[in-house]
Amino acid sequence: MSRPTCPVPTMREIADKIDRVTELAKQAQQRIAKLEAENAELRAATQWRPIEEAPRHGPWMPVWTGYPRGWAKGHWSVFAEAWTDEDGEEICPTHFMPAPAPPKEAESGYTINPTLRVETGATPGWKPEADS
Repeated sequence: MSRPTCPVPTMREIADKIDRVTELAKQAQQRIAKLEAENAELRAATQWRPIEEAPRHGPWMPVWTGYPRGWAKGHWSVFAEAWTDEDGEEICPTHFMPAPAPPKEAESGYTINPTLRVETGATPGWKPEADS
């Protein structure tokens, strides 16, 4: 019975494989650095921030009011010149959570529905073009 012979790689083949593995490791390091930066950005966006940094205009947002209530849905009322909750009651939040970015289809100023286009009034006086 004869022994099978195994091909022995040449030095050039070994060097090429080392170069390929080195390139893959470099690409992996770059991807890891990019993902770590994205992760840090996402963590920062989902952290409670001091209420002094909160926008005084815009949508409702989670706010932290402390004991006994905890968190509430609040916003700055220009009429009351105070933070208010959904019932219009004044609240004293200490922190807020930034709202996430809107969905891609909302960036155009109106919501797209397969059968209906609804203007949101994102740009005063703007009307969507009539469908042809």
